Amino acid sequence: MCKKYGDEQFKGTELSHKLLRQVYEQFEREYSSVLCKDIKEKTNHECSKVVGKGARWTAEVLLKQFTDFK
Repeated sequence: MCKKYGDEQFKGTELSHKLLRQVYEQFEREYSSVLCKDIKEKTNHECSKVVGKGARWTAEVLLKQFTDFK
């Protein structure tokens, strides 16, 4: 495995919790909730759009953490 991304970086859960918190906070900003039932009400059950946004936010968080993504 590449040194930069080797398992020594992931022995604890601090980093994963930090990154997950960023995605969690984006859901709260966008939908005022992270609960599916609340989000579905706010989006008229447009789940595919919500999932797409969640995937994009997750990718952005990971790219910012592990690359020079701005």
